[in-house]
Formats: sequence, C-alpha cells, structure tokens
Amino acid sequence: MSNNHITLYAQALVALAEAAGQLERIEREMLDIQDLLKSNRELRNFLGDLTVEHSGKTVALEEILEKRVHPIVTHFLLLLHAEDMLREIDDIAQTFFTLASERRAKASGLLTSAHPIPDDVRTRIEAEIGRILGKEVHLLVREDASLLGGMRVQVGDFVVDGTVDRQLAEMRNQLTD
Repeated sequence: MSNNHITLYAQALVALAEAAGQLERIEREMLDIQDLLKSNRELRNFLGDLTVEHSGKTVALEEILEKRVHPIVTHFLLLLHAEDMLREIDDIAQTFFTLASERRAKASGLLTSAHPIPDDVRTRIEAEIGRILGKEVHLLVREDASLLGGMRVQVGDFVVDGTVDRQLAEMRNQLTD
C-alpha cells in the first residue's frame, strides 16, 4: 500500500477524533488496538484466514470492539477491514500518532512501565522530557507486564531507558567483557 493511502487514512482518523473532541482517547485506544493485534496470535490468524468469510470477520470485529472503544475507532477499524487495510494498521496508527502530535504542536511519545503510572507522575515526566527537548511533550502510557521494573520513555529518537531489564543487560555485558 502506498504511503499516500496510509497518510489519507490517518488524516481522516485525526479529523474525526478532533471533530469529536476525543483525540487523546482515540490515541490511547489505537495504541491498545495495536497491542491487541500484536499480542493475540489467534485474532491475527482469524483476521488473516482466507477461508473465513469477510462478513464473519466483520461480525467478530463488531463484537470484540462494541462498547470497548469509542465508536469512531470501531467504525474506522471496520472500514479498514472492509477495504482490506487492517494489515496496514501499524503504519496507519504510527502516522496517526505523528499527525495528532503535530496538530497539538506537541511531541508525542510512549512511556512503557511494568506498573501503572499515576497521572501526576506522568505529568512530571512529560514536563522534564519537554524541558530537555525544548517542546511540550505528551506521553501515552503502556503497561508491559514482561518488564521486571522501571520504565522506558521514547519521544521520536530520544529514548530514556530506566528499565530493570536494560540495567541487567548492561551488567551482563560488563561481566562478559
């Protein structure tokens, strides 16, 4: 699929989210959808199975998404499915995140943590990263139970990795050198 098509889908989602005043919520939900599709092999296989009728996949998607995500996200994903574009969801979502960030004149990033991060802590981290980068920063928060502890922040190419996993890897490297 051309980058132009991916950008057009992402622009449409940004426009819908802004019109509804739900840009931040839809960003979080698109991140959750990405995580779901990455982590659930059965769902990926089901959606990619050519022996399952298109209408059956549509009904399944509606049932999975119903009342769990904003209706804009549901309808957007159903449109991607109807247009056979779900396989491009990662590229569309990343373009959406970038466009949404540009619209807010902020840098957007991801804070990954082993445990829930209270809003006041997220706000302090955003302020500090913003101070370092010289711009306002908005972080989406993702919990990753596979992390032993700590957190990782990525805003574009800027990365601060304070995870226990990284610290253990560094110790392993020092011991083997």
